[in-house]
Parts: sequence; C-alpha cells; structure tokens
Amino acid sequence: MNIDISVVVPTYNRNYLLKKTLNSILNSESIGAVDFEILVIDNNSTDLTRLVVQEFEIKTDGIVRYILEKQQGSSPSRNRGIFESRGKYILFTDDDQVVDTKWMKRIYVTFIQYNADIVGGKIKYLIPNNSPIWLIHLLEDNPNSIGQLDLGNSVFQVKTLQELPKGGNMAFRKKVLTDNVRFDPKIGRIGKQLLVGEETKLLKQLFKSGKIIIYQPDAIIYHILEKQRYYKKYWCKEAFGRGQSIIISSNQPSKKIKSLINLIGDIIYLLVNLIQNKNDTFQIQLSVYRSAGEFYQSIKTNRK
Repeated sequence: MNIDISVVVPTYNRNYLLKKTLNSILNSESIGAVDFEILVIDNNSTDLTRLVVQEFEIKTDGIVRYILEKQQGSSPSRNRGIFESRGKYILFTDDDQVVDTKWMKRIYVTFIQYNADIVGGKIKYLIPNNSPIWLIHLLEDNPNSIGQLDLGNSVFQVKTLQELPKGGNMAFRKKVLTDNVRFDPKIGRIGKQLLVGEETKLLKQLFKSGKIIIYQPDAIIYHILEKQRYYKKYWCKEAFGRGQSIIISSNQPSKKIKSLINLIGDIIYLLVNLIQNKNDTFQIQLSVYRSAGEFYQSIKTNRK
C-alpha cells in the first residue's frame, strides 16, 4: 500500500499521555483518499508503553506501528522514524501533546498548495484553571519560547531564522531528509537530560540550503502540562539544559569568557531586582540558569 503521510511520535516512559496523543491523531479530520501511518518510536521505555502501542496496533489494523529504538535520545528516535517511514511526508509530534482535529489535513494541504519542503504550525500549552499564577505568567509571556510557537494567524513563507518551526510541530517532505540531513544525536533530550536544539539545527541547515518552509497557523498542536511542570525546579533544569545545548550545537570555538560575562550580568540583574523587591523575577532566574548551562558546558568542552 502507498502511504502518503507518516506521523512519527518518539516516546519515553509516558504511556499515560501517549494514549491521548495517539487518539488525537486518529481522530483527525479525514483527508479524502489519503493514507497515513503512525510510527511510535519507543526509546527504551520501562513502563507500559509497548503494551499500550500494541493495543493500538490491533484496533487500528496496523495503522499504528511500534518500533523500538535502543540508542537513547530524541534525535536517534526521530532519525529512526525517518528511516522506518513509508510516507511522502513525515509529520513529527511528541508524546506529551495532542493535535487539533484539523492538524494533519492542514499540513497535507499546505504541502500541496505551496509546493513546500517543510511545514510548521502553532504550539500552545493547555493551561488548566488551577495552574500556579507564576506558571500562567511564564507561559503567557513567552508565546514563542519554552516549547511554544505563535507567529500570527496568516500563512507565510519563512524568510528568517526567527520564524523557523519548532520540534513539536514540524513536517518534512521526505525527499529533503537525505542521508546527510538528520537530527544531531549529540543534542536533544536523552532520557531525563533536558538538552534541546536538534530540530533547530536541522531546520537551519535546510533553510540555508534554500528549502521552502511554510508557517501554517491552522495546524495547531497543544502541549499537555505534566505534573512536574508545575514546579519551578523543572523549568530551571530545562533552562540549564537549553544553555548547554547552545554550546553543544555551536560549531564555533568554546565561548567560556563570553558565557561567564553573560552569567555574571544575569546574576547582577537578578540581585538588583530582588533588592528592589520586584515580585516577578522568575524569568530572570531562568536566564541565570540558561547562562549557567552555557558556562558549565563551555568549561566541559574546553576540558576535552
């Protein structure tokens, strides 16, 4: 059977959320005679992930497929998804997300209408009413960072690096993902290690090579807020990992001195705000953690 669309879902120990992800994809609007498959790439989960996916395999008559990837990390999982996919278009989403009912249809039509090589769309958090105030402010004040993306309500071709899609909602014409165009296994989440940036590095590479990238605002994905994200500790760790990833993914020489200067500057700025008794200093604290991650990784790189 010819497959038009392959949806790739890397997963690691989130069987309780994975069910919601798969159901949302399967409940997507029909696209006529278009055939699709859903590839669940299990990255050594120790929970009930395998059993959950096998149940979906049976009830969908093979539309959902289970694949085990033993090399730990989101990049190896995504690369395995590319290798195993049979579709002309590869759509990526994550195991802590649910897709809008129009998501798959909007991406497919955008590929056809604009002869696109890559399509991306909005990513939002589902924010429960009982969420902490500081968390609501953090998410609402950062619509284009910490896993979110909202570049407006109009379709457009990406012309700058700042407009690139994000990893939780990106789709590729498979032929652009050649053997030399893959996600970098040195970055991206590895188990509980919160490194990021593998999708940004790949998208930059394709953007600079002249590929057509389209932003489609009606292709929407929603992040589910896990319990751990209700604690500031998680976001601090995430910011530290983001700082590490900046250094790891950089092809330039180590930036130890610059990273130290940035860290000192962020600490001073935080202290000034604390002395002035300003209440909303958490975002400044996250800047300190990000700079600390950069400095830590720059020292680690120098020692190698």
